[in-house]
Amino acid sequence: MILSLFAYYLIGLPMYLLFGCFVYRRYHARQQCSKGFFVGWQLLALLLTMMFSVTGAAGIDNIAYQVQNGGSLIQLFGTNVIPFYHADFMGMLLNTILFIPFGILLPIVWRPCSKKIAVQAGFLLSAAIELSQLFNGRTTDINDLMTNTLGTFLGYILYTLLFHRITWFQAEDSHSKRTMSLSIAWIFIIYICVGSPVLTAWEM
Repeated sequence: MILSLFAYYLIGLPMYLLFGCFVYRRYHARQQCSKGFFVGWQLLALLLTMMFSVTGAAGIDNIAYQVQNGGSLIQLFGTNVIPFYHADFMGMLLNTILFIPFGILLPIVWRPCSKKIAVQAGFLLSAAIELSQLFNGRTTDINDLMTNTLGTFLGYILYTLLFHRITWFQAEDSHSKRTMSLSIAWIFIIYICVGSPVLTAWEM
């Protein structure tokens, strides 16, 4: 299980290194980042690929499977848009815990990163995962969206209390929200288009 979580990151590693180098060189040329930013960016890529794997985010292999087997492309069965409907306490707790590291790592890697920016990032990331699950038959649930966002918020609070002195991985960027969004989107696209299909083919 642990090795498979790392596998998603390792499969996309060349592209993560390429994009991480691009962002680092951009910041470094302007003297806006510490030497550890590249490492911090890779930690973010590793964390996100693990989160995508654990949550069951869909890849293009899932879409291809549905098309090849004549099934419905979008699976609406089991979708829940009613807060706390059939809520599972343990599941909600685990979904909250899952996103706490994300809320901690974002402000460690980028500055400024306000609480609002971090929570918005957590919400949008969770929404992307939940929407992708419409293509692989997993349950798209508003409770997951709520608890993931809460986990990001709690992670940010933990950052301000315990981890705010960590600056070695940090980049200072007045447009950090844009670069952060592009980085997260790139990591998600690589998982969808490369990581998930390759690992699925390997396991067959």
